[in-house]
Amino acid sequence: MLETKSKMTEIFDILPGIALPVREVKSQLASMWEVDDPDFSLTFHASQMNVVLHFGLDMELEQASEYFNALVRFAQRYPCRIIVLCPSNTDRDNPMESKLFSQCYIGESHREMCCCEALILRYNLLHSESLYNQVSTWLEADLPTYCWLNDVPTQWFASYLKTMQKLGVRRFVFDDSSKLNEFAELDWPRGYQSNDLAKAFLLPIRQVIGQFLSQYSISNICRGLKIVRVCCSEASAESRVLMSWIKSCLDECARRLKGVDFHPELQTEKTDSDSKYSLKVKFIYDDDRKYFFFSRLRECSRCELGAKFGEGKEFVSFNWLKRHSQCESHDFLHINSVGILRI
Repeated sequence: MLETKSKMTEIFDILPGIALPVREVKSQLASMWEVDDPDFSLTFHASQMNVVLHFGLDMELEQASEYFNALVRFAQRYPCRIIVLCPSNTDRDNPMESKLFSQCYIGESHREMCCCEALILRYNLLHSESLYNQVSTWLEADLPTYCWLNDVPTQWFASYLKTMQKLGVRRFVFDDSSKLNEFAELDWPRGYQSNDLAKAFLLPIRQVIGQFLSQYSISNICRGLKIVRVCCSEASAESRVLMSWIKSCLDECARRLKGVDFHPELQTEKTDSDSKYSLKVKFIYDDDRKYFFFSRLRECSRCELGAKFGEGKEFVSFNWLKRHSQCESHDFLHINSVGILRI
C-alpha cells in the first residue's frame, strides 16, 4: 500500500545532483560535454561501461550514500555512466523524478583526468513496469552493463530481472552481507554472472591465509585435521564465503593426498557479542599439539595468525586496515577471484 505524501527523507533526497525533469536529463547531459573546438579530445569522458546501482526500500540512508560515493570513486579509475534507481512507496505528483550528477577528477597529471556522470531516478513502485522505457534511454549504447543490487528483496527480482534482460545486463553484483543471502541460492539464467561482494572484501584475508600456510606441506596441514571452524560476528556471508573457499582448498589437498582418508568436519558459528574477535578461523587436529588459527580483532585494525605443525610455533600479527584498503568497495567490478591455498 502506498503511503500518502510525507516529508520522510528518502535515498533520492540525500544523493547529490541537480534536480531535473526526467525528459530533460538526456539533453542536459549531452549539452554538458559540448565543445566549440572540434579538435579538442574528450577521451577523459570516454565511458567503458554502464553501471546500474539499484537500492531497496529499506536501505539505510548513510549506507546508500557510502555505496554511491564508492561507485563514484570506481568511476574515477574506470570511467562509466552510473544510473541509480531509488524506489519509493510514497504517493507523489510525479511517479518518476530525476537528478543529474557529474564530476571531473584530475590525478597527479592532466593525463589522469577523467569525468563521470550519474543519472539518478526515483520511481514509484506502482510504476516499476516503466523502468525499462526510462533506463534504456539513459544507457550508453554498445557498452557492457553491470547491475549492483543493494537491499533489493528477492521477491522483486523475478520482474526486475526481465527488465534487466531487456537492457542487456548480463552481470549482477550484490553484497550478500546486506540481507541478500537468498540471491546466492537463486536459479540464475544461463549466461548470467552473480558476484558476491563478500568475496572481494575477504580477498586480503584469503591472500594472507594462503601465503602463511604455503610454507607448510600439504601433509602437515591435512593429516589429523578433524574440524575446520569459522566464527563470524555479524555478516553470515563472510563465514559462508570463507568456509566455501577453505573447503575448495581442502578438496584440492585431498585430491593430491592420494590414499589418505581425509574428511574434516566443517563448522560455522556466530561469535559471542562480547568477543573481541569479529572473525575467527581455527583448524582442530586429533593431536592437540597441532593447530592453526586466524583472528580478526573487532575493535581495531589488526589480525593475528598462529600455527604449530612441528617443533616450533609461529605467530604473525598484521595491520588489517592497510591490507583491506587495497580492496575497497569501488573495486567490486574487477575482482572476481577464487582463491586456493598455495601449498
